[in-house]
Amino acid sequence: TATRHSSWRIDGRSMIAPAYHGYRLVQLALSPRAPHGADMLTIGDTFPSFTAKAVNPDKQFADVSDASYAGKWKVYFFWPKDFTFVCPTEIAAFGKLNREFADRDAQVLGASTDSEFVHLAWRNSHADLKDLPFPMIADLKRELSQQLGILDKQEGVALRATFIVDPQ
Repeated sequence: TATRHSSWRIDGRSMIAPAYHGYRLVQLALSPRAPHGADMLTIGDTFPSFTAKAVNPDKQFADVSDASYAGKWKVYFFWPKDFTFVCPTEIAAFGKLNREFADRDAQVLGASTDSEFVHLAWRNSHADLKDLPFPMIADLKRELSQQLGILDKQEGVALRATFIVDPQ
């Protein structure tokens, strides 16, 4: 089941520290439906089945699916495009918090509509992304983004979105 919260908490512990954004603690303002997609998954919806290529922390390619990391909470976060200015900051922040997620039995998975080859090139060329401790999913066919209701229909890229999926 996809679960979205107004603050990031797992087991009652905050997942975002003031250091995440440096000067302020950010509350996520989530509406029941995204303005770009009336079909966006929301609380209580079932996360869709999928299989996609990913770049793992060891920089090897692998298949990842909704069944990967069985028995764990999964935190899927999406960004529009690799090689952009804002995205590496948020992706690196998830990397810095990865241990906090792991301590709460949660697996972080990042995704965009770029290919696994573009993900690997970006990881290899950007200092903040070289040692990411989680997979980067390639939603090249845009199927997962479409099923989640986060595909920007004009740009053809994923909107920024985060889905917290329970182990059941």
